[in-house]
Amino acid sequence: MALTDHPAYRVVSEHARALGSRIGLLVASDLKRMREPLLSGDDTCLTSVWEEICVQVQGEESHFWGAYAQIMRDQVLARLQEVSRPELEMLWLRTESGWDWLWDVVNAEKGEAPPHPGIDEDAVAQWIVQDFIKPLAEEYESNSVSRFLRRT
Repeated sequence: MALTDHPAYRVVSEHARALGSRIGLLVASDLKRMREPLLSGDDTCLTSVWEEICVQVQGEESHFWGAYAQIMRDQVLARLQEVSRPELEMLWLRTESGWDWLWDVVNAEKGEAPPHPGIDEDAVAQWIVQDFIKPLAEEYESNSVSRFLRRT
């Protein structure tokens, strides 16, 4: 049986995806309340950092994209401080480094599993941004986002 088909892995994976989705929604809400730094200019019709992220995801990334990627990452990391250690562990198991470690544990010979490398919170944040926040930004609609995208 493949590891991804194992019932225990599926339960952990589904719970991690649900928690990742919830964190993504919370971060999007946080970003909607952030009124600065708005890097699109003083004359922008955009009203929040969230809308600036949305126009870049829906249109094209500006040279400010790195700053917005950092803001998203930092907001996710702040939200990760609110989850329990077992929940953080489940989230980490969904990342490439978490998956690789679990694979090595399951496939260890003679019961000699590799030591736990520690949870890579940056990898968890990257996964949540990529799998949950960016898709929310892609689907977001507002008059100001539509107006901005028509101008560019």
